[in-house]
Amino acid sequence: MLINSDEILRIIMQTRQAWIYGYTGCHKTSLAYRFAYELIIKRKVVKYLYTNNKCIWADDITKAIDQINGVVVIDEGGIYIESKKEVTNFKALAMKLNVIYLIPSNEEPPKNFQVLKIEPIGSIIDSGIPLIVYRWETKKGGQKDNGYFGWWNPAEIYGVYSRQDPGENTTKLLEEVQRITKNFYQKFGHENTIRKVDFTWWEVSETIQKIMEKEQKD
Repeated sequence: MLINSDEILRIIMQTRQAWIYGYTGCHKTSLAYRFAYELIIKRKVVKYLYTNNKCIWADDITKAIDQINGVVVIDEGGIYIESKKEVTNFKALAMKLNVIYLIPSNEEPPKNFQVLKIEPIGSIIDSGIPLIVYRWETKKGGQKDNGYFGWWNPAEIYGVYSRQDPGENTTKLLEEVQRITKNFYQKFGHENTIRKVDFTWWEVSETIQKIMEKEQKD
């Protein structure tokens, strides 16, 4: 059961993405699937679940043509998604394709996939109380916000996916997302033209700040 989660779920639905990070074994991927359950089964925001894990809930993304209409869980996505261009391709039509990207990963994804960050800040599972507390932070357009939520009984998600599976089909999953995006463009008679660089506002702000600091030192 998620506790005090209405705000974080609202933000996920708004930003269409979340990077879940933290130490190894802190239930990052489990939380992604718990979010997927909430978004698909309870709130019916999307219909399908696509993932690079072996998961009993997963749907076959190869059957999708020009609409994703689902949660895409990219386990350890920071390893596989390296460039802003890739992220731009994934995010360009997130609302129109009705897709939400959840990235549980120790490795950082590109900054424009870090609009919403979630990390565990405390667990008392070892004490016999099945509770993990998480902190979330969002930063967009120069504005920051943060909050907290809890997950009671993370074991409720055990057995849904394989924790040993290394996600060997990750490249295929990402290629399928790109294929569907391209099909969507072509459906309306457009070429899938993706900008080479997608600077988000805070990246521009940070770059300007660094330049100003360097000039002051010089």
